[in-house]
Amino acid sequence: MKKSLKYLMNKPKFVKFLGILASLYLRFVYLTSSWKYEGIEYPEQLIKEGNPFILCFWHGRLMMLPFSWKWKKKHLCHMLISSHRDGRLIAETIRALGMESFSGSSSKKGSKAFRAMIHLLKKGKYIGITPDGPKGPAFESKEGLIKASYLAQAPIVPITFSTSRKKFMKTWDTFLLAKPFSRGIFLWDKPIFPPQKGNDIDFTKFKDTVTQSLQDICEKADRKVDNKHV
Repeated sequence: MKKSLKYLMNKPKFVKFLGILASLYLRFVYLTSSWKYEGIEYPEQLIKEGNPFILCFWHGRLMMLPFSWKWKKKHLCHMLISSHRDGRLIAETIRALGMESFSGSSSKKGSKAFRAMIHLLKKGKYIGITPDGPKGPAFESKEGLIKASYLAQAPIVPITFSTSRKKFMKTWDTFLLAKPFSRGIFLWDKPIFPPQKGNDIDFTKFKDTVTQSLQDICEKADRKVDNKHV
């Protein structure tokens, strides 16, 4: 059974079919739930000013985030997705939801993806990254994200989501599986701007700031939906 599934997952048409099915479930969850957007003024302002930025979120909070992006027609977001077969499924799913993707790794070893990030940001594009993806460690930002922000002089905008009806999966990333008929929230935090070039930079401190912001908004989002504040 496992060998058959592995074989099928290497077939582009089958992966595309699964991606469409997954996107239909995500739409069902979104349409049957009530949603609140908090902090959306932060990306709104950057987009209004024409400033590219890095949308940043934990791998385990990926599921519903395509619906957080309200600017799909005018300002596409390009998601960094792993080239692994699981990543290909995610890429097909978000493509069905109107977002673009490029493959690679967010680690400092992912030189191809790193160059692609810099190129897109310098062209004024917006990119989305899971700094603890594709395989962890969970809830730990990788240095590649921080260096890309610094070299492109693009701020990092943390985001998360949560729902009142959910299940935390027993996976490496504690994946949040959102269920239909929920109260949901998309929660953005303030942009984290990199130091200007030419100034001394403490990459560890910068990385810790991003990590703490993501942890804080995840906890805040969970509290809001669990306490019926949404």
